[in-house]
Amino acid sequence: MEIKVLSVVTSKYAPFYQDQCESLENKGVKINHISPSKQSPEQGMGGKGTSSRGVFDYAKAYTKILQNQSKDYDLVHVNNGLISALGLLQTTRPIVLTAWGSEFRDSSLKKINQLSSRLYDEVIVPSPSMIPEVPGDVSVVPFGIDTDLFKPIPQEEAREEIGWESNDNIVLFPYPPERGVKNFELASAVVESLSTETTLKTLSGVPHDRVPLYMNASDAVLVTSKAESGPMTVKEAACCNVPVVSTDVGFTNSVLRNVNHSYVCESKSQLSQRLEEVLDVGCRSDGRKFAEEWSLDRMGNELLNVYRKSLNE
Repeated sequence: MEIKVLSVVTSKYAPFYQDQCESLENKGVKINHISPSKQSPEQGMGGKGTSSRGVFDYAKAYTKILQNQSKDYDLVHVNNGLISALGLLQTTRPIVLTAWGSEFRDSSLKKINQLSSRLYDEVIVPSPSMIPEVPGDVSVVPFGIDTDLFKPIPQEEAREEIGWESNDNIVLFPYPPERGVKNFELASAVVESLSTETTLKTLSGVPHDRVPLYMNASDAVLVTSKAESGPMTVKEAACCNVPVVSTDVGFTNSVLRNVNHSYVCESKSQLSQRLEEVLDVGCRSDGRKFAEEWSLDRMGNELLNVYRKSLNE
């Protein structure tokens, strides 16, 4: 049976969301998108801009959902609890919510999202660590990554392609430095504390399909975020067999616990110590062994199972 989905999302151009849709469409799911965001394709695919959502944008999204009530959809899937209220407008079909994480940790949104999530037929979380934060029964569907795109590339080849020096110690902070929640200040302090000369590179305005080159060109990926739903970059780097040193946010602990030469840390001093170890040893990680577990295909199958459950199939 073909399933037709009305998908409500903060930004339909986000690479992760695009990958999710492709994995479902490959399994025969038909998707129509509604988003209140003004974000452009260039911003969604790695540009420097940010999306914007005002009252008028939400009003337009409400109108679109109401207009779509009479159309031939089997269910509504709301991606991100920040817009969970939009899904509740639709009263004639099953509704599925994917909670990304931050919307249930933000004190100003937590109560509202906990109340609204109870009204959904199915709620999905990306990590077992989120189960206590979301009331009621939930399905755990880990975020998948494009394992064909994020794969090991010889470091020398990657550095030559992007113009990095072949002999430098290079650590990648995989975000624009101005994104406050990513905590570039801590990353910079950690690298400055190392005993060996090390260059800290940042990632800004890079198309999504070139990100694996920057990861593979690095000696390590450093994640110092204050809070995360994922972060997806941890899985992406690990799938390239690039060592990751990270703060304990999102699903980093569950992703990295069985990956060699990668560490989840509780303090700045621990981040510095573990990063120093990674650079001294000079080995790659072995995260690629989890490629099938982290694949988009597996995520698509698990989402499809949740859809069928909501439809009582």
